[in-house]
Amino acid sequence: MPPLHLIPRALVLLAALAGPTSAQTEERSVERGLAERYVQLLAQGRTDELEGLLAPDAVFDDPTAAALAGTPRHIEGRDAILGFFKGTNTGTSATTVDFARVFVRGEHVALSLRYRTRGDAGLIGAENETVTSEVSAFTVLRIEDGRVAHQTDYIDYGSILRQFTERDDGSAERKRIAHAYLDQLFGDEIDAAATTLATAATYRAPLAGDGATARGAAEVAAALRRAYAERDAYATDGVFTSGPFVVLSILATPADAEGGRAIPATVVLRIEDERVVEHVEYFAR
Repeated sequence: MPPLHLIPRALVLLAALAGPTSAQTEERSVERGLAERYVQLLAQGRTDELEGLLAPDAVFDDPTAAALAGTPRHIEGRDAILGFFKGTNTGTSATTVDFARVFVRGEHVALSLRYRTRGDAGLIGAENETVTSEVSAFTVLRIEDGRVAHQTDYIDYGSILRQFTERDDGSAERKRIAHAYLDQLFGDEIDAAATTLATAATYRAPLAGDGATARGAAEVAAALRRAYAERDAYATDGVFTSGPFVVLSILATPADAEGGRAIPATVVLRIEDERVVEHVEYFAR
């Protein structure tokens, strides 16, 4: 008989490996369908049809907007959000979207996306030019009572801006720092990873059951030690940068998973002065 203290952990692991119940699967399918329809309508500029899918007190956030506007974008209220969407569709046409990865956890739907857009480059400061671009994005929708209550976007503005400037924006170095940092986290080298943290670093795991957060290098290091204790390895299947942000789409392998069952996840790192200032992660489980 195994030691008693290992039984609860084993039961949790078996439950996780067993997957969701049929009722949970059906609910996730409904939420996923709503999220995909919402994104499709948004990509096609059909903003009038979005009204019924947005909660009246919905909130929209785009931290990566700082790459264009200098500050993150935060909008509250359905009418204000729809007004913003209508404005951003001006001069843009022929937008399609591919769903590279979608997963549901609780009330959240996380979508790794690929937009193909042809539009007026004046929107990003290049007058009298038309740009055709493929832009990666990561969107998280929190759905309550069948409507989108909160939308968070991370957009690959960097790839668009780099079409119109030859200056080094530091993206290659930020990617190097991000990969080295993740290698240390998954390699059980938390102390080494902690040396990359800024003094006032923050950590968030919005999809975790306890909504894990930490502030300050010491607290963040402790939170990372707990979070990565049972994560054994990872592989990157997509990465983009936008201003100080590095957005990494990964597959993580739990240390105790039978057969090495991978968990899809996206890790967002804000890197300034070669230090990780913000660490936000979205794991499917």
